Amino acid sequence: MNKTKKWIKRALWGLLIMVLCLAGIIGFLLNFVLTPGKITPEVTRYINGQVNAKVYCERMELTFFSSFPHFAVQLKNGGILNEDFRKYGSDTLAEFKNCQLSFNVVKLLAKNVVAIQQVEFDQPKIFAVINEKGKANWEILPTDTTTVAAADTSGEGGRFRGYYLRRFAIKDAEVYYKDVATKTIIHVPKYDLVLKAKQNKRGTAFTIDTKSERLTFEHEGIPFVKSVNLALASKVNYEAANHTITISKSKVLINDTDFELEGKLLLDSARRQIHTDLQLALNINSLENLWKLLPASVIEKDGVDATGTVNVSAKVQGIYGRNLFPQIALLFHIKNGTLKYKDFPGKIDHLESDMTARIDFNQPDSSNVRINKCLVKGSGMYLDVKGLVTDVLQNPHVNTNILADIDFTKVHGMFPVNDSLQTAGQAHLDLQANFDLKELLAGKYHNLQASGNASLQELSIRDLVHHFELNTILTKLEFDNIRDQGTKRKLAGHIQMKDLNLNYINEHHVQVQDLKVTVGAKRSVDSTSAVHADLSLKNLKYQGPDSLKALARTMVASVDMTRKNRRSKPVIHSTFEMDSVGLKQQQQFVGIRKGKYDLEILRDQQKHWKARGKVVFNRLYAFSPKFPLPIRMMHSRITLDTNAVELNRARLKVGHSDFTLTGKIEHLFKKKGDTTDTKASLALQSTFLDANELMQFMADSAVGSKEIATAPGKAGEVTVDTNYVKTETKTIFQVPKGIDFTFNMDVKRLKWGVMDINDLTGNLGMYKGKIQLDDLSMKTLAVNILADINYAVQSDSSALMDFDFNMNDIQMANLVKVLPALDSLLPMSESFEGTVNFRIKGSAQLDENMEIKMKSVNGIAALKAKDLMVLDGPTFKELAKTLMFKNKEKNPIGYLNLEMVIENSHMQILPALLEIDRYRLAVGGIQRMDMSYDYHITVLKSPVPFKTGVDISGNLDDYKIHVTKAKYKYYFTDKKRLLSKADSSVINKRNEILDALGFRDAKVDEKIEVE
Repeated sequence: MNKTKKWIKRALWGLLIMVLCLAGIIGFLLNFVLTPGKITPEVTRYINGQVNAKVYCERMELTFFSSFPHFAVQLKNGGILNEDFRKYGSDTLAEFKNCQLSFNVVKLLAKNVVAIQQVEFDQPKIFAVINEKGKANWEILPTDTTTVAAADTSGEGGRFRGYYLRRFAIKDAEVYYKDVATKTIIHVPKYDLVLKAKQNKRGTAFTIDTKSERLTFEHEGIPFVKSVNLALASKVNYEAANHTITISKSKVLINDTDFELEGKLLLDSARRQIHTDLQLALNINSLENLWKLLPASVIEKDGVDATGTVNVSAKVQGIYGRNLFPQIALLFHIKNGTLKYKDFPGKIDHLESDMTARIDFNQPDSSNVRINKCLVKGSGMYLDVKGLVTDVLQNPHVNTNILADIDFTKVHGMFPVNDSLQTAGQAHLDLQANFDLKELLAGKYHNLQASGNASLQELSIRDLVHHFELNTILTKLEFDNIRDQGTKRKLAGHIQMKDLNLNYINEHHVQVQDLKVTVGAKRSVDSTSAVHADLSLKNLKYQGPDSLKALARTMVASVDMTRKNRRSKPVIHSTFEMDSVGLKQQQQFVGIRKGKYDLEILRDQQKHWKARGKVVFNRLYAFSPKFPLPIRMMHSRITLDTNAVELNRARLKVGHSDFTLTGKIEHLFKKKGDTTDTKASLALQSTFLDANELMQFMADSAVGSKEIATAPGKAGEVTVDTNYVKTETKTIFQVPKGIDFTFNMDVKRLKWGVMDINDLTGNLGMYKGKIQLDDLSMKTLAVNILADINYAVQSDSSALMDFDFNMNDIQMANLVKVLPALDSLLPMSESFEGTVNFRIKGSAQLDENMEIKMKSVNGIAALKAKDLMVLDGPTFKELAKTLMFKNKEKNPIGYLNLEMVIENSHMQILPALLEIDRYRLAVGGIQRMDMSYDYHITVLKSPVPFKTGVDISGNLDDYKIHVTKAKYKYYFTDKKRLLSKADSSVINKRNEILDALGFRDAKVDEKIEVE
C-alpha cells in the first residue's frame, strides 16, 4: 500500500514537472520565439496561400495562458482584399481595427483542421459584392477542402482538411452590400452580430442574434427602405445533406414592432441560387396590442378601450439569384375596430382597413398596392380613402379617392389632444386623382386627372409648444379637368384665402387680407406641360426677427412653367406688378412705388436657381444708418441675366448727389462662401456729386440716425423720413472688399475737398481696396486740368495718394487755389500775374478730411510761363534797390521756366532763367513748409559790367539780402567749355523732371551767351 502511494506521488510530481516544463517551453516560445514581429509576416504568408484573396495584418500576437486550454491570436489593423472586384468600386472585402481569434492547436497540427472556438471583430467595415455573373467577393475559400492530402499542408500551397467555427461576433460594424446582377444595394451604418454554431448528426445548428440600425434598401436606383432599425433573434438549422436552412419561429423587430419569422431556404450552389419560402407576421392579432406599439410621442396610448382584430403579414416566396427575385406579398387588415378613451366623451365607432401589396421584381408591371378600404368614423370626423397604385416598380399609376369631414372644434374636446394644440373650424374634402408618377416628374401635368373641392371655414390651429398659430376665415380649393378649345385636356384649379394670419415662434407674422390663385396645366407641342398660374393679393404685411417688416398694398402676378423639351430643366417665367412695397429692418428701409417685374427662373445642372428678366419701377427709396444718406431711384429699368444685373439709365439720388448709371454688374448675388469679386462696368453721368459727403458717410462706421418713420401716403404711397444725425468721429474712406468696379464718368459738377470741379470726364476703377482715376479731364477756376490719381488706404486715419496733374493756361495766382498744398511750397506765386502751364507728379498722405498732410508730399513739378508781371512788394522793392532795377508797380518778365523737387518738407527750385527790366537772372533755392526760404540769384546780364550774385533768406516778414558770388553763371550757355564748369547733376535732374512730366517738347531751355 505504501509502495502504491509512493508510486502515485512520484507520478504526480513527474506530471507536475512535465506540465511546468511544458508551460515554460510555451512561455519561452511565445515571448522569445513566436513574437509578433516574427509570426505576423509568416502567418500572413501562410493564410494567403490558403485563400483566394490577399490578407494583411499590422500585428499578430499569440496567447495561451489567458485563453487556456486554447491558443488565441490578437490581430490589429487587418483586412482582406479581393482584387478581382476592384472595378465594382472597391477591392476591399473587410477591414478591422481589432480581432480576437481562439482555436484548437492540437487539431490544427495533428489533423490539419481549423477548429476555431471564437472570433470577435471590433468596428469592422464589410464590403460585400456580387458581380453580374453571380460570384461573390467573399467566396475566397477553396471549393473542396476535404480531399487535400496531408502531405500538401506544408509550404505556401498547403490546404486545410476542414473548418469549424463555434462562435462568431461582430460589434459596431458598417456593412455595404451590392448585387450588380439584380441592381440591389443594402447599406447598414451600424451592425451587431453574435452567431453560435453547434454540429449535430444532420448538420449544424446556429443561434443568431443580430441588430441593424438605419438600414437602407435600394433596387434599380429606387429606395424601397430608408433608415429602418432591424433586429433578429433566431435558431437556424442547416442540413448538409440537402443544403437546406430551416428557420423556426424567430423574433423580428422592425422599428420596435414585433414580428415572427419562419420558413426555409434551399441553397443551390451549382446555379448560385436560393429557393426562398419565408413567412413574416405581426406577433399580435388584436387592435389593442397594435395600439400599444404606436409611439407615445405620436398619440396618447394609456386609458384606451380598443376592440377589433388585426392581421399584418408578409410572404417571401421564390428564387433569389442572378436576375431573379422572390415575390413579396403584404397584407394589412383591421376589422370591426373601435377606440374609446375612458376619460373623454369622444369615440371612434368604426375603424376598418383592407390593404394589400404585391411586389414582383421579375414582373415589375404586375406589382401593385391596393387600398380596398380605409374607413374611420367617429365623434366629429369622417374619413374614407380608397386607392390603387399599379406598376409601382417602374411607372407607378395612382388612382385614389378621398372623402373627409372633420370638425376640429369638436375633435379637440372629444379626444386627448395635447393641451398645447388648440384647433377650431370645419374642413370638408372631396377629391379624386388619377395620374402616372413618371409623367408628373417629366412635366406632363396636363395628364393629371383631378377633380373635387376642399374648404376650410373659420380654421384656427394653435401649437403652444412650437409657438405656431394659423387663422383663416375661409380657404377654398377647387380642381377639375376641362377641354381647351374642345381638343386638348387642361387641368384647372382655384385657390382662395381670406384674412390669413400666420404666426411662427413669435418671430414670423404674416397677414394677408385676400389671396386668389388660379392654376392651369395644358399639353404643349412636344407633349410636355405648360403650367400657368395667376395670383393676386391685397394688403400683405410681414413682421420678422430683428425688427424686420414688409408691406405690399397690392400684387398681381402671372407665372408660367414650361420645358423646351422632355429632357430639359423646367423654366419658370413670371411677371409681377406691385404697388407700394416697403421693407424695413431696424433703421434700414427700402420702398418701391409701382414696380413691375418680368423674370424667367431656371435651374442649372448644379441645382442652383438662376433668374433673368427685367424690373421696372417708378420710385425706389432706401436708407441705412451705415450709409445714412437717403437713396432715391427714379423711374428705372433693371435687367437681370443669370448672375448679372444690367442698368439702363438707372437714375439715383444719394444725399445731395445724383447718378445715372448704364452698364452691367456681375456676381452681385453670391452663394455663401463664394469669394468671387462683384464686378461692374458702368457709365456714370451726374449733374452734381458731393464726393466729400459720399466718402465721409461710407467711411464713418459710427453714424447715428433718428428713428425712421414709414407710413402710407396718398393712394398707398410709401414715404420715409430720412433725417439723420452725423457724429464727429471720422475715419478715412475705405473701398469695400470684394468689389471690382469700373466707371466711365461724365460729371457736370464735383465737390471734392475744397475743390469745386466742373465737366469731369475719365475712368474710375475700384478694386482690391484701391481707387484708380485715369485720363481725368476737368475744369476748375476757368482752367483745364488733366490728371491721373491712385488712392490706397494705409490705416483708419491715413491714405496714400499718387497723383499726376497737368494744368494749362492757368492764372499764376490761382495755382494755390486749385492745389492748396502749393500755398506752403510756392508762396511766391501770389507775387506774379499772368498765365502759366504747370505740371506736378508725386505722392502724399491724406487725412480723414481728405486733405493732404503737407509733410508727406514727395514729387516733382515744372512750370512754364511767358509775359508774367511781378507785382510790387516789400521783398521785390528791397531786391530792386539792391540790383538798381527800375521799380514799377508791375514789372514784366519775358518768360519763366521752373523745375522743382518736393521732399523732406521743402521744395527745391532748380536754377531757372528769367528776364526782368534790363536784367537776365538765374534763380534757384529752397522753399520750406514753415514759409522760410533760401534763394540765390545770379545776375547774368545787367548795366553793371560784371557778374554778381544775391542771396535772399528768411521769410516774408523778416528777410535778409546779401550780395555774394555768382553760383549759376555756367548753367545757361551753349558753349561747351563753360557748360562743363556747371554742376552736371543739376542739369541732369532738370532734364529728368522734364522727361517725367512730358515737358520736353516745350521750349524750356534758353541758352544765354556768357560774356
